Amino acid sequence: MEEDNVVEFPVEEEHSKTDIDDIWNDWEKDWDAFDSDMVDWDMLIHRAPSGHEIDKACDEIKLLLLDKNIAYGNSALEPISIFAKAGSQEGIANRIDDKLNRIKNDQAYVGDNDLDDLIGYLILYRISKS
Repeated sequence: MEEDNVVEFPVEEEHSKTDIDDIWNDWEKDWDAFDSDMVDWDMLIHRAPSGHEIDKACDEIKLLLLDKNIAYGNSALEPISIFAKAGSQEGIANRIDDKLNRIKNDQAYVGDNDLDDLIGYLILYRISKS
């Protein structure tokens, strides 16, 4: 079943860097218009040398973010500001600094994954800027 709005990257047919750049340039102009359903993810994952590893790592971060968003509410992007008065961007930036400091000082807590948390905070920071 093929849809007209799906961007396909067939294995048999090599796409030039320019073709892929054109697609990215269109989306970069208006990220709000980006529709992940328009991408043939399986084909991209198959074509990328580390595609399966990238896909798995992204899914793990997505699960972490969604799980924490459910557990904490939307506190990173919509802070309740009872004690801290920083806005969402400043609050997330502070959390990023804290994670970077823990990574730098090699002071992880049992059960925490500072690298995954840092990636999650960077995604939330990106969302807060849009």
